[in-house]
Amino acid sequence: MGIFSAIGSAISGALSAVSSFASTALSTISNAVSSFASTALSGFGKIVGGLANGFMSIVSKLPLGPLGPILGPIVGELIVKAVVKVIEILSKKLGLIEEDDKAEEIGYRVEESEKHDDWKKPDDFKTFAEYYSYLKQQIPDELIDRAKLNNAKDYYAVLGTMAETYGLEKELEIKFNEEFLVEIGRSKMTAEEIRAFADAFRSLGFESIDVADYFKGNLPPGESKRITEALISSMQKFMPEKTEDELYARINEIQAAARGDLKLRDDIYKDELIEIAETKKLPEITE
Repeated sequence: MGIFSAIGSAISGALSAVSSFASTALSTISNAVSSFASTALSGFGKIVGGLANGFMSIVSKLPLGPLGPILGPIVGELIVKAVVKVIEILSKKLGLIEEDDKAEEIGYRVEESEKHDDWKKPDDFKTFAEYYSYLKQQIPDELIDRAKLNNAKDYYAVLGTMAETYGLEKELEIKFNEEFLVEIGRSKMTAEEIRAFADAFRSLGFESIDVADYFKGNLPPGESKRITEALISSMQKFMPEKTEDELYARINEIQAAARGDLKLRDDIYKDELIEIAETKKLPEITE
C-alpha cells in the first residue's frame, strides 16, 4: 500500500508546502557544487568537486521519476542528509575527523583552501586526518565566517562529505563512486554496512565499489552470487550480532531500494515523509 493511500490524500497538500523548499535546496546545492567543480584549481578540489557534482546530478533526477515533483525533491534532500550523516559517523569512527568536527565546516575549509596555492595539499600528508588537522590550523574556528557558512550550510555539508569520502577511500583502499554514495542514501546504509561493502569489493579485487549492475540484477548469476557471498562474509565481520537470514534480508532491501523509487516512498523514507507532512518542516541536514 502506498503512502498516500495509507495516510490519506491530505498528505499530498501538506507535502506540497514543503516540496518547493526541498526543490530549491537541491537546486542551490547542485548549482554551488557545479560552480566549485568548474573553478577548483587544485587536484584535491577537482576530485571533491567532481564527486559532489556527480552525486548531486543523480539525486536531482528523482523529481523526474515515479516520485514526481512533490515527493521527488523531498526524498532527494532526505537522501542527501542521510549520506552526510553516515559518512560523518564513519569518518569519526575511523579517526579521520574528531568527534566535534562537522561536515559543513570541513566543506568551508576545503573551499577556502582553494584560494591559497601556497598551502599544503592532502598528498603532503600521510592521512586525511593529518591534512584536516592542518586545515584547522590554517583556518581556526574563530576565523570561520559563520554568516557565510550558515547561509550555504547544505552546500558546505555536501562538499565536506565528499572531502571525508576522499579520506575514506584512502583509509579503506577502495574508491567510492557517486553511484555508490547515492545508494548509501537510498537504502539508509549504516556505517558498518558501508565498511562491509568496501571490504567485500576490495577482497574481490575491485578498485571501486561498483554496485549499479549488482543492485539492478544485470550481472551473470555466478558473478552476482560471488558478490553476495563476499558481502555476507564481510557483514558478519562488522555486524556479528546479525543472523545470516537478517543479513540476506538486508541485502534484498538494499537492492529493492536501488531498483525502485517507490520503495523509498513506501518503506525506506515512509516515517520521515509522515513526520514532514505533520510538521511541514524538513529536518536539519546534520545532527
